[in-house]
Amino acid sequence: AYSDLPATERIGLVADTMALARSGRIEFAEYFRLLDAMRDEREGAVWQQVIENLAYLDDVFAGTPTQKSVRAYGRSLLRPVMSRLGWQPQPGEDAGTLRVRASLIDALGRFDDADTTARAKAMFAAYTATPSVLIEPSIRQGVVRTAARTADPATFESLRRLLKEASNQEDNYLYGGAMVLVRDPQLVQRILELGLT
Repeated sequence: AYSDLPATERIGLVADTMALARSGRIEFAEYFRLLDAMRDEREGAVWQQVIENLAYLDDVFAGTPTQKSVRAYGRSLLRPVMSRLGWQPQPGEDAGTLRVRASLIDALGRFDDADTTARAKAMFAAYTATPSVLIEPSIRQGVVRTAARTADPATFESLRRLLKEASNQEDNYLYGGAMVLVRDPQLVQRILELGLT
């Protein structure tokens, strides 16, 4: 009866089912069965809840074989939602839809979705090469964070330059927060060194 529930009840059901699984009162398989039942969900706030829950599981299982399964599931669940929304805002979209689009880009980048990562990296590279080529503001955070995760030394230096040139707190948080997401071990070491200077 999932689809018959009002949006507020669907949000609560997703949150409560995850809480029950985290507390050990139900198996995590029950949570994933719920997610399978909501693939046609249209409410952005519900997807926001799901993205946060999958990110939690990605952190919990970091470095284990289960993390790969969580990421594969996340890609299969979230790709169709991203395809439906598209990368560019449409006239009349509400704030929740704008927010969930950026979260989807960030989550799919986190879950190693090849298409999302390639597109975000291309957008970031175009912006850093020609600052007049702006990234749509509502997806900027997702794009920058996704580009940072798979950064090479040149991308890392672009992030560092943007952080040094940041003229407001929002940009400080954006570029500083993105830099610490790098996965390349040499760049992680560089972050540690920069943190001590």
